Amino acid sequence: MNTKKILLVITLIFTAAKAQLRDTEFRYDFGQYSEPYYKTYGQEYKDALGIYPGKNREPFALPEEIFLQAKENNKNLNDSLLFNRDFLKNNIQKVHKTLVSHYSGQEIIITTQDDIEIHCLYFDRNSDNLIIVGAGFTNAKELMAPFVDMFPNYDIVLFDYRGHGINQKDNSVWYNPLTKIKKIINKSFGVDTDITRMASMEDLDVTAVVEYFKYNNNKKYTCVTGLGICYSALIFLQAQALHTKKLFDKIILDGCWLSLKKFVTKLSQDCKLLKSPQFGGWKNSWPNNTKLFQKGFRALAPIVLNIDYENSNLNNLLEFITDTPILYFYGKNDLTIDRQDFETIFNGLSASENNNAVTAVTTSIPHIRHHLWIKEFYKFACDNFIKLNYESFIKTLTI
Repeated sequence: MNTKKILLVITLIFTAAKAQLRDTEFRYDFGQYSEPYYKTYGQEYKDALGIYPGKNREPFALPEEIFLQAKENNKNLNDSLLFNRDFLKNNIQKVHKTLVSHYSGQEIIITTQDDIEIHCLYFDRNSDNLIIVGAGFTNAKELMAPFVDMFPNYDIVLFDYRGHGINQKDNSVWYNPLTKIKKIINKSFGVDTDITRMASMEDLDVTAVVEYFKYNNNKKYTCVTGLGICYSALIFLQAQALHTKKLFDKIILDGCWLSLKKFVTKLSQDCKLLKSPQFGGWKNSWPNNTKLFQKGFRALAPIVLNIDYENSNLNNLLEFITDTPILYFYGKNDLTIDRQDFETIFNGLSASENNNAVTAVTTSIPHIRHHLWIKEFYKFACDNFIKLNYESFIKTLTI
């Protein structure tokens, strides 16, 4: 092994160790969602929250009255334990126990086509509408707990992707040097990189979950909605495009990636985006600010994280997503997803021949913080999107 390779390995270990030592900064960052995000209205507000109705219609600003009414109607969310920042941040096991004991969450294990166990929490409210919630990369399903209280009248499924969650087992081989490096990274970021496939196989996880609850659960749902956060948004679209049957009747996207290759490039420039995609923080820190590290990261990431770039790109899949109403949240200050990527996804889904009814909501909120910072409007928009057809839904966003 030459000097450069040795240096790259050392810097990767250093970065992972740094993450572990600073673990308190690496927990799920909920931001200051307890305070109203929009403190003033007027032009700043109008610029912050825009509606793109698709179908070649002109975008418009969300009327202030609608935002305020949604805030008033759904203010009870502020009293929810599942929106409590300290409760969610500090003990995932405690969150899990609470979801099972106080919210009647049923623990269900589903096996994928390639024999991977997927752990789910199912909340049966005797509804004919089901929402399947997918989390971001490295996040356990329990961190999606706010949606359990946000949608009390819907059946809800939370699930862990392969290599994610509190049920992971340590199958590492102690004498393998690469495995030891992976183990440090796994402990730092909370995933098992021997099992994760970074969107090249995870569509099988989604397919298994949807098919189990849609076809094999002795219930007839009139609408199955996929709510994909970050990493899950990409995988939900991927699964919808690749599956012969339409998996989801409707899809809600929040902070959708376009491709893993672009994401890895951003990570190489600021590795802390992996755990704090809203704010990052290592862009100007050694070794992250060296070209050698960035080049090495891009070279090693596909190996360490099991990334197949060809099979984790939406560019060639959007045209296969047809007849699917989509609600798409995007923050214009998103450090993880470029505006160009958002427009590529939105325009690809909005193509007239696809017959998709696509509506985008743009804000000035950081990556995937909409359901926390403007939770009242988020609930208002999602509720109406699920219950209504496209034309009726658009009317709820106007006066």
